[in-house]
Amino acid sequence: MPSKAQKVKIYYTDGTDVEVKISPRAQVNTERHIGGDWQTMAILSVYRMAWEALRGRDKDTADFETWLDLVEDVEQLEEKKDSDPTESAPSTDSSSS
Repeated sequence: MPSKAQKVKIYYTDGTDVEVKISPRAQVNTERHIGGDWQTMAILSVYRMAWEALRGRDKDTADFETWLDLVEDVEQLEEKKDSDPTESAPSTDSSSS
């Protein structure tokens, strides 16, 4: 999972959905579980990371295999970064120098 994907949206088979932030712990636990390059197991890594993040937030989350049966899809979301307040805004001055 690219490092810029900071959240995932989990869609459940019952029609509900939830957004969860991917924590460093979820990333590390996923890499440990996969035991190597996550890109070779991209689907597993996305679902595992979503589950790890959810489990970090809610300790009552079902075990991974049971949880998978409840999930319809997982979508990676990119967090929107606020613009840098120190950046200068484009000039609206119409006079030329």
